[in-house]
Amino acid sequence: MYEQYHGVLKDCAIFHGVPADHLEETLACLKAKVRRYKKGGTIFALGERLTHGGIVLEGEVEVGFMDDEANEVNMNHFTAGHQFGNAMACADIASSPIQMRAVTDCTILFLNFRCLLDNRRPYSPAQQRVAANLIREFASKNVFLNEKVRILSQKRLRARIRIFLSSRPMDDTGTIRLPFSKKELASYLGVDRTAFFRELARLRDEGILEVKPDAIRILDDRFLSL
Repeated sequence: MYEQYHGVLKDCAIFHGVPADHLEETLACLKAKVRRYKKGGTIFALGERLTHGGIVLEGEVEVGFMDDEANEVNMNHFTAGHQFGNAMACADIASSPIQMRAVTDCTILFLNFRCLLDNRRPYSPAQQRVAANLIREFASKNVFLNEKVRILSQKRLRARIRIFLSSRPMDDTGTIRLPFSKKELASYLGVDRTAFFRELARLRDEGILEVKPDAIRILDDRFLSL
């Protein structure tokens, strides 16, 4: 059933170290099920009970929430191979504080982690590996959320931009690829779009950044170390 997605699953962090010949058995244990969504479709909504974690097999999804004025705030985008909702599923959150929608037509693999929380039966080696990978993922997500809090705690827009860029990988030319559009980046940083584009223009005019359609190139290395 999952043969066409083996390339995605074998590279997925949650299955790191799980032998290929044990993957089907592991998916069966996790009660895996595949769901498909059209572009713009809701994968799960605010306030919905989230019982399963997920892996994007095809397409792109967006995670966000609504602020106090009912404005949608984008948190992150996920493409094939990325996971979501695992922590909330393990915690059995009754009312999800976030929502997810399909940015494109997409295919999602949902996993039930309750078998990993049942200590009444012994784990297989593959289950032990998945459990260890989950712990590693939760630690990584904690780092991400700490970074988000650090960004939002900054009063100056320029500081928010600097912290975000310093957290992204940069190639040998000083170029940082953006994971989403600049409008969505403004939402991620929690700032007004007009003010965000105006600040980018200032940074460009000051010779600090080169702004590209899907990337930003750092021209002055001192900017990231301020």
